[in-house]
Order: sequence, then structure tokens, then C-alpha cells
Amino acid sequence: MKITKEHKDQMYDMLDAVRDRNDLTEYGETLRSEGNYKDFGKRLRWDVLYGTDPAKRGPWFAEVYEYANDSHVDTVLREWARLNGMTDGNVER
Repeated sequence: MKITKEHKDQMYDMLDAVRDRNDLTEYGETLRSEGNYKDFGKRLRWDVLYGTDPAKRGPWFAEVYEYANDSHVDTVLREWARLNGMTDGNVER
């Protein structure tokens, strides 16, 4: 993983805030029923990321994309998802 620990920690904080104020289980079920995705797990992970505070997310992306890319970001998203019960694109209650 190429993303620095500092940026990873910042990302986790942003993602945790989304998790804490939203019902990701319900969102995941709605997303799955709509079927508007190619890869459910990836769509869910990136939707959570784009649900973060844009005032924090914008500068974070600007810094991270100076040295990393979407693949590196998704690696951190997958790790966060596993730690939060979102295995194989499923959101566990």
C-alpha cells in the first residue's frame, strides 16, 4: 500500500464519520436492489468515500493523488470495509 499512514488515518476518520451518521446496511441493501453497479463492493466503498465531508475530502484527494492513484485508495477502502463488516460487498448488521 502506497498511501502514507497519515493519509490513511485521515481517510479512516472521514469514513468513520460517514459510518457513524448513516445506516450503511440499509444503503447497501438499497444499492443492491437497484442493481446500478458493475462491482457492488467497489461501488459501495467509493460511495462511502464520496459521502465524506467535501471540505476534508477535496484537500485529501489533492495531496494523495500527488503520489498515489485510485488503486491505492481502493486498497485502503477495502481494508476499512473489512474492519467495518463490509466483506465481499456485503454490509453486516
